[in-house]
Amino acid sequence: MAIEHIFDQIGGFGRFQVLFIFWVYGIKFMIAWSTMLLSFASFKNQYACVVDSVFNQSELEILDEGEVWSIAKRGFNNESLIDVCEVDGVGCQSFYFFGTKRTITSEWNLVCDLRWMKATITSIQFVGLTVGAIIGGQSGDYFGRNKTLYGSYLLHSIFNVIAAFSVSWQMFAVLRFLIGVTIGMVLVMIVPYSTEFYPIKWRHVIPPAPMWPLGVCAFAMAAWLLEDWADLHLACAALGIPGLLGYFYIPESPRWLATQGREEEAHAALTKMARFNAKQLPASARETIQVGHEWLMSVKSWF
Repeated sequence: MAIEHIFDQIGGFGRFQVLFIFWVYGIKFMIAWSTMLLSFASFKNQYACVVDSVFNQSELEILDEGEVWSIAKRGFNNESLIDVCEVDGVGCQSFYFFGTKRTITSEWNLVCDLRWMKATITSIQFVGLTVGAIIGGQSGDYFGRNKTLYGSYLLHSIFNVIAAFSVSWQMFAVLRFLIGVTIGMVLVMIVPYSTEFYPIKWRHVIPPAPMWPLGVCAFAMAAWLLEDWADLHLACAALGIPGLLGYFYIPESPRWLATQGREEEAHAALTKMARFNAKQLPASARETIQVGHEWLMSVKSWF
């Protein structure tokens, strides 16, 4: 009997598996939020080039946005100051951004000569995601699914908090790379970790679970309400705490434990699943775990 067949005897698609979808696979909800965050953070508000002969800093502090727009539209020598990078042949050094959205574009003036940086930070994040996918796969096989998933998710939350307090676009770019690494590790590990708790006939229910699109929708709502790139990072970290708590309750994959020869731990994980599903673990479970490990060792010896 394969270890997967034991799952049928201890509940199949039972309460434990339902909990697993929401508590563990649900981590993808916040990962979607985190991945999409740059779509808001790099949004470009309309802006006005601040020209000393038209504005001065004290005036900008007392004028409301409508007045600034009106003055900028009239411009300098009949040249509009709206969304321009130079005025009268002189490059703009200071900008006034319209609207209530606080983005990295308005935070560090990523327009004109620095407009390329917004797309570059997004690319940097996805380079990190690729690196994380490679690291996550190796780590999951060596250290285990549970430690890899929750370790990377903990780092993901920490990096989001630090990113919220970035003092420069360079610091923010580095942190988005690190966040990308943790996203890649989570995404590459969450599917095998999840499927290894389900009987073969029920594994198809995991990929269709709409955690990613729900996370994207939640992020869109949060961006509409918060309108601040730093607050969205902090919210992402805070809302990830319930998912992190699963580390203390969700066991390591019994299948992975069995392949590592950790038979007692694999048996304990199966016992925990059976108890949660109000089922009795079959007496043959320990023998099945042992036989599975011996078979794997014999396969490895061929190579």
